[in-house]
Amino acid sequence: FTVARDGSAIYPADRRPDLPTENFVKRVVGVPGDEIRLHGASLIVNGVAVTGPPFDERYEAPTGRSLIQRPEELDSHHYRVLDDPNLERDAVSVNVEPGRYFVSGDNRLHSNDSRYWGTISRNDVIGEVTKIYWSWNFNGSPALLFNPLEWVRLLRSETRWERVGLAPS
Repeated sequence: FTVARDGSAIYPADRRPDLPTENFVKRVVGVPGDEIRLHGASLIVNGVAVTGPPFDERYEAPTGRSLIQRPEELDSHHYRVLDDPNLERDAVSVNVEPGRYFVSGDNRLHSNDSRYWGTISRNDVIGEVTKIYWSWNFNGSPALLFNPLEWVRLLRSETRWERVGLAPS
C-alpha cells in the first residue's frame, strides 16, 4: 500500500495528497466495520483474541534483543508475531471506517503502523505480497543510502539473506 511521508512522519496517502508517497508492506488485521484493539503485542478483533500465548522458542533480533514469538490466526491464516517483553505500549482501540483498513507489522511493538498514523484507504492498496524480495534491518535516513560504505555494511551484516525469495508466512 501507499503512504505519504514528510520526513519521519507518515500519513495515510489519501489524507495527505500534498506529500510524496512511498510503498509500505504490512499485514491487514482490520477491515471495514472491525473493532481493533491492540494491547501490547496482543491483537483483539471484534472482541476475539487472535494472538495466542507465547511459544517456548524465542527470536534473537539482529539488535541483540530476545523477542517472544506468539501465534496469530486471522481468517484461517496462521503466522507468528514478535513481542518485546522489555517494551510497553498503551492500548489502542480503533473502529475501522468504511473503505479503510487497519495494518500492522509482525514485529508488533516495533512496527510503524495504523495505531500511530491511522487506517489506509482501499484505493491506496496495491496488492498482496507473494514473495519477500528483500529483507534487511535498516531504519536510517534514506540519505545514508547515497554512501557506498553504508551499502557494504547493510549487505554484509544487516541483510537477512535467508528470507529473500520466501513466501510470507
